[in-house]
Amino acid sequence: MRIFKQEFISNVHRQKKHSLIRIIYFYPIVFFLVGLSTITAYYTWLQIYKYNNQVEKLKKEFPEKQRTELKSRVLLLKDYIYWVKSHPDDYIIQHLNNRILTSETLLKTYSGSLNFKNNELPDALRDTLTELNRISGNKICILNKNQEVIFPTDPVKKTRAKETSWIKINDYKLEDFVSFVSDIKKQNLKKTDHQSYLLLKSTFEGKIQIGITFNPDQTSSLLQEVVLDSLSNVKYCNNEYVIINTFKGFALLSKGKRQVQPISIDKSSE
Repeated sequence: MRIFKQEFISNVHRQKKHSLIRIIYFYPIVFFLVGLSTITAYYTWLQIYKYNNQVEKLKKEFPEKQRTELKSRVLLLKDYIYWVKSHPDDYIIQHLNNRILTSETLLKTYSGSLNFKNNELPDALRDTLTELNRISGNKICILNKNQEVIFPTDPVKKTRAKETSWIKINDYKLEDFVSFVSDIKKQNLKKTDHQSYLLLKSTFEGKIQIGITFNPDQTSSLLQEVVLDSLSNVKYCNNEYVIINTFKGFALLSKGKRQVQPISIDKSSE
């Protein structure tokens, strides 16, 4: 009997010891995990609650009239883009002509300081023309009556690696601008033509020729430039403007300005 009694007492002490170990180690861990789960669940619920409140607030502050107006603006912009794409020749001609006219106007502005004999252009004029070339794929160049390049003195012809800075006449097929425009209108220009053209227009009584580069292979990028330039001028009330991004997350039109080098929308402040 004593033996059984001692074993019973020993078992009781062992159970108490195990119970004490569970109380000291196991229960705190369980309580900690339960508490952590409760806090996490509450935090998640709180975030969802705040999100739902913000959505409801946005719905109240952005009435149906404004949503309809915004949708109408977007549809108008899309219609304009589709219209440009469906009339490419008209907008190509308009774009090339506008750039030549802009260059001619600049030359006339500085006409008093032009030196045709020495093929010299004022630095301010060179800087302005350089900026015009920076923002467009169709480069402007100025030639004298002997078809020698006056501007740019740095290359403009693009390669895959970088933008070089010298126009080599031999790399282009020289064409009269007016005749070339007529060919475009008559659809005599093949869309698959891989030839690079330098379209020339005489001015200042034939002493100067304004040239603009053009490659039929670049029609898509040219039309994109036309669209972005046009939409950059669209402004709405309350300082609102048009934003255009690519599907890959790059901004083509940001803060009402065309991004010549598209920037990642992650780095944009909009």
